[in-house]
Amino acid sequence: MRFSGTRIRVDRQSPLAIRRYLLGWSLKDQTSRPIPPTLPDNLGQEVSVCLRSSNSTVSWYDPFCGIRSPSNTSVVQKWLKAETQYAKKSLSGTPASAGLVRALVDEMASRHSTDGLEPPNEIYGGYAYYQRQNELGWIVDCRRRIGVGANSTWDGREQVLRDWKVISDECGSFADMSPLKVSDDGTRIAYTVDTIGDEAYRLHIEEVANSNVETNKRLDIIDDVWSFQWSSQRDEILYVRRDEKLRPCELWLHRIGSARTDDERLFFESDEAFYFDLGKTKDGALLTLNSHSKSTSEVAIVPADTPRKTPVVIEPRGKCQYFVEHHANHLYILPTQDDGNGFKLVRAPVEDPCMKNWITVFTPVNGCRIEDADFFNSCVVVHVRNSLGLREFCLVGYGQPDPSAHQPEAPIESTTVAGHQSNVSKIPTSGIYVELPQSISLGTVQPAANSSSFASSFRFSSSTPLCPASDWSIDLPTGILKELGSTKCGGSPHFADTLYCTERLFLSGQGPGDPQIPVTVVSHTMHPMTSTRPALVCIYGAYGQSLEPQFDPAHICLLRRGWSIAYCHARGGGELGQAWHESGRHVHKMNTTKDLCATIIGLCDLGYTTPSKVICRGASAGGLPVAALCNEYPDLLAGAVLRVPYLDILTSLLDTSLPLTIHEHEEWGDPASDEATLQSIQALCPVQNVFTKAKEDTIDHYPHIFATGSMLDERVQYWHPAKFVAALRAKSHSNTFLVTSTDTGHFDRTLESDALEIAFCLRTVEDDTP
Repeated sequence: MRFSGTRIRVDRQSPLAIRRYLLGWSLKDQTSRPIPPTLPDNLGQEVSVCLRSSNSTVSWYDPFCGIRSPSNTSVVQKWLKAETQYAKKSLSGTPASAGLVRALVDEMASRHSTDGLEPPNEIYGGYAYYQRQNELGWIVDCRRRIGVGANSTWDGREQVLRDWKVISDECGSFADMSPLKVSDDGTRIAYTVDTIGDEAYRLHIEEVANSNVETNKRLDIIDDVWSFQWSSQRDEILYVRRDEKLRPCELWLHRIGSARTDDERLFFESDEAFYFDLGKTKDGALLTLNSHSKSTSEVAIVPADTPRKTPVVIEPRGKCQYFVEHHANHLYILPTQDDGNGFKLVRAPVEDPCMKNWITVFTPVNGCRIEDADFFNSCVVVHVRNSLGLREFCLVGYGQPDPSAHQPEAPIESTTVAGHQSNVSKIPTSGIYVELPQSISLGTVQPAANSSSFASSFRFSSSTPLCPASDWSIDLPTGILKELGSTKCGGSPHFADTLYCTERLFLSGQGPGDPQIPVTVVSHTMHPMTSTRPALVCIYGAYGQSLEPQFDPAHICLLRRGWSIAYCHARGGGELGQAWHESGRHVHKMNTTKDLCATIIGLCDLGYTTPSKVICRGASAGGLPVAALCNEYPDLLAGAVLRVPYLDILTSLLDTSLPLTIHEHEEWGDPASDEATLQSIQALCPVQNVFTKAKEDTIDHYPHIFATGSMLDERVQYWHPAKFVAALRAKSHSNTFLVTSTDTGHFDRTLESDALEIAFCLRTVEDDTP
């Protein structure tokens, strides 16, 4: 682990030098470059807001407000199409550049293989469930009966439940499918499918075929379903619907075979700041009705076999966030702690589960924070992050917690299992911490379904920047960690992952009072620290979500060409707990951009790269700090990749008719509430600051921009990147590209879009290595 104790001063190069470097792009082919498309100049209008605190009106001029106006739809769509064509022609319009893009697509496709890795069986209800690939490479969901039953047709032979190719052929070129959920008696399955990427899911309900000669019988299809759960009754299923603002808020009960008009609405969440979801406890006994805002929760429970009963609220909203599970006739709850240090584990009686009856079972020590928990008969597997923000697991015994344990406790020394062995035979309530190998803890860790409480092991998978996938198990109760299988980075050209390393750095903050920033870096072990290597710096930093590095074939393309990949775990994310999130949200949101700035300076200080070789990338809310950095410190980077970026936040947060807006006020603030919040969001908004804050001496060397948007994206509408690019067209001479998809959603990407993105990165830093 390396620490950067000092900062460097990044001197501004002369405007002429910057122009030669950034505007040159490829100076030899400037004359053949296509001409950027133009927008009409009559899209501006005055925008006003009445502040509730003072009843006063504040107005400003938005020169590109008309991009989102329905009256300009045809003009804007024509412009967006022209922008996409311009970007593709600029990045792949010559034989050499087109060859590079094709080579990148082929290389990334070859590295997507998961050959050699067979996910372990998921044991549930007398069956072993698993996935395999057919001869064409498509996923097939299957199961086998465990043990031979007297009346079993299958007796251990494979039973195909769902063939992904069949579903894909039905849906067309795009199909986003949820995992299968099986009815309690095992005879029926249900799953949702999104066919165009707009997150409008269709619920499929099927009777499982008796043989592989037959196909499943489709019983019902229900449109516009957000989530669902089986009732304990095989002929009833419950589902959640969204309102006109796409907020999940209604719970409905459907009797299979009946008309949709006969469905019963069982619950409605009326508060627009709350999203509703339906859960089911692991033992199948209870349905959980979960209402969550960004800061508080209200959960109610109802028996799964009688879903029409009046739900019992565990604790009214307003006091904390919490999540609920049921085990051995008790409720186990994860509420946030009063000190802001994540969650703790408490237990409550089902009969009277309110907060006054919560008894603390486990509170992590030594700076660890709880993120989730999984319940088995032998113990609770608690998902934690340690003081460095790295993933661990902790095995916690149920014991008989002291009734006074809900009072502040003295720290308890916990047993640690390091590596792959342990002699522990009994799990204490103080917990056994299972440390993961650093290569795993620096990547992404995803628990398996772990459906059976009777399982003797806890299973999870991992993905790291250098390893596509590995499957692991932790023995219960010994805590022994075992690797079940993994797949290496294959494909062509050959990639020697042993020549690269992943490390965690803590870099100095931008100001004297700013904390150190955790940064994960992937780089070649043999390259000297000469500041000549290009670097891709990735960031998210919002909603308390952690930025977890994982395998990405596009990143392998860059690593193989001498790049380093850095992940900035900035404030606003969840890597270092609730306080880390709080210090990067609302009026403190600019701290996320400050951390990105400090990360680039720190990486340059340590010799990983230099500003003229840095590309920053942010997706969705992560696009905001990247664009803000371009406005404030354009000399710190050569270019930026903005994937469906959230950039026009001022006008979006003022428009409560948009999906998500009211829900987002807790994270970003409500600009209509008071002048201080309005000014804070105005200062943060990248689109507004291209208009007003970019100074004449920075316009000419603005970083190159590659932005993407989607017409089907309801989370971040297409006009966020469109208005930003339009503003840059009017102000800057940098190379700015916008690719807008008409057939993908917020989370969907293609190999072609990734290849264009990588081609942009390579050409921006003048790296023509094939």
